[in-house]
This record gives sequence, C-alpha cells and structure tokens, in this order.
Amino acid sequence: MDALQEFLDQLLEPGEWNEFPSWVALQAAMDPVAWTMVLIVLGSVCLGGLYSLLLRRTGGMPTDADSRPEALLERVKRDPASLAPAAMLQRIGAEGIRELLEFGDAVDEPRWRSQWVPVREELLRLMSAQHAFAAFHALTTYYRCTDRTEPATVRIRRTALIHKLGQRRSLPSGPAQARAQLLVFTDGQEPVGELGFAGRIHWLKPEHRPQVTDGPMVELDPISFHSLQKATMKVRIYRSLLTGAGFRLHFSRFGEDWIITKEELEWAR
Repeated sequence: MDALQEFLDQLLEPGEWNEFPSWVALQAAMDPVAWTMVLIVLGSVCLGGLYSLLLRRTGGMPTDADSRPEALLERVKRDPASLAPAAMLQRIGAEGIRELLEFGDAVDEPRWRSQWVPVREELLRLMSAQHAFAAFHALTTYYRCTDRTEPATVRIRRTALIHKLGQRRSLPSGPAQARAQLLVFTDGQEPVGELGFAGRIHWLKPEHRPQVTDGPMVELDPISFHSLQKATMKVRIYRSLLTGAGFRLHFSRFGEDWIITKEELEWAR
C-alpha cells in the first residue's frame, strides 16, 4: 500500500508535468513519416464525421430490419436502381429475384421501366450464369416452363418470348390499333404448342415468310440444335416497319430445363 501511495505522489508532483516536451519541441522531433501518419489519422476522423452526417441526412444508419431480404425486395420494387443487380441476387436470393421479375413485368410506369430494363437484363444474365439449382428453378418458374411433359421446342420458344417481352408476351398495338403478330418458322415437323403470346400467332415454314407489314411483330426462326445440350434461335422484334432489332439466343440444357446462357444483338434500327 505504501509503495502505491509513493508512486501516485511522484506522478502528481508538478515537476513531472513541467518536463513534458513543448509544442515547438514536438514539431522539431517530427519527421515526414510521422507527419504523414498524423494527416492520415486526421483525414480518417474527418471522413468518419462526414459519413455519419450523410447517413443521418439520408435516413440514419441501416438497421437489421432494413437488411432483411423482404425489406430489400420492397425497396428495389420502389426504386430498381437503388441496388446493383449482383447485390440484389446475393442479398435477396433466387426466389426473391423471380418475384421481382414478375413484379417488374406488371409495371407500366415509364420512368420506373426506364430504370428497370437494364437491371432486368443483368439479373437474367446473372441468374443463368449461376449454375445452381435454386437459380435454375426460379428461372424455369419465371419462364413458365415447369411442365416437363411438353416438347422442348415449345419450352424453348416460350422462354425466348418471356425473356425478350416479359411474362405478358405482348407488344403495344400499331397504327389503327393493329394487334401484334407472332410468326413461328418451323420445318413443318415441330409440334405446335401454347406460347401465350398476346396477339395473332402463325406457324409457318421459312419459305412462306409473309410480306413485312407496318405493325408490331415478332419472328421466331427454326431452332438449331447443335447437340443434345446446346441450341440457338434467332428472334426478331419489330415495333414498326422502321424500328426493330434482331437477336441470337443461346440455350443450354440442364437436366430437362433449357436456360438462355448468352444473348447477342445482331442488328437494330
């Protein structure tokens, strides 16, 4: 006890504090490395304070409730640009992304859709690149291709339509309210199936290609099977006689499911 009291008395003696180096002495003792470390510490403190102020102005620090997949899904439904597609897939999950895709297909608000279209395309690309059961199951459900008893050609064509047009599978009416048309070109041996297109559907041979009309139209070329696991198909979408685009879709088979693994833009006008 006496030793402790003696140590405290020595610590509190005025002479001990008078020996602390002055500010001028500290400056003289500093070298460039020390000054750099001081500036880094001060910069970190300033950035931390600024970040804290910004968070308070934008709604405060995120809580556990705000980070739940359900809360994130509702947030993205309000603002599709609020989260990067890769972060959406990681934090919301495959089934949440499927729900988001179905929700996006039903929205008509122009400003929302202008933000949503590139996000949708990237989400579909990321989902097909996952090579995971959950992602493939969510995609086949979204593409309305869960019936394994129907022909693969029907599922491939339906997948292409939903991939490019959404689950509505529709195009805006043309001049004089002309309904959109779907031209399905086959070799004549392909079975006819239900594609769910919102408009008139014509199953034709390639040599029976009709004259292009000034109205909305989708053309699906014959499916090219390169192996039991790979296939490609060309799709052309005409919004009018002067506007449209052509795409080549690459399909890969996983089990009984066909997934679009690559998309190429061939022309646009």
